[in-house]
Order: sequence, then C-alpha cells, then structure tokens
Amino acid sequence: MDPVKLRQAKAKLGNTFALTVLLQKRCQELVRGAKRLVDTPSSNPIDIALEEVIQGKIWLGDSVQALPRPEVLPGRGSGAMD
Repeated sequence: MDPVKLRQAKAKLGNTFALTVLLQKRCQELVRGAKRLVDTPSSNPIDIALEEVIQGKIWLGDSVQALPRPEVLPGRGSGAMD
C-alpha cells in the first residue's frame, strides 16, 4: 500500500477509523466480484479501494464529519477505564 495515497485518503475522510471501515467494506465487495470504479493496474483489492476513496468514487454514509459525538453516560467519566 502506497503511504502517500494512504495519507491522501485519510485527509479526504478526516479520520483513520472511517477509512478503515470503508476500505474493509469495499474490499469485501471487490473480492465478491463487484466492478471496479477506477482504472488502476493493481489487482490488490485494498489498492483499488484506496484509489476509489481518493478519487471520491466511494464514501461512508452521507458525510463522515456529520457523525455525532458519542455521549458520556451520567455518572461515568470521559475515559473508558474510569
């Protein structure tokens, strides 16, 4: 996987988690026979999905930035181990 392309895709989506989820879902589709949305010489599903993200051919939901922040339950700290 090209580190420059990885940084471009992270910048496009805004966070690593969203990129990971999107790449995982798209790779599953490609392995199951989905049509490529970009022209790339690579046969690696991860490289294909990464290029699709960079070119804006696939995305996660309406907008990654529109995802709500998780709420902290009353009586709980902000950390997972509190």
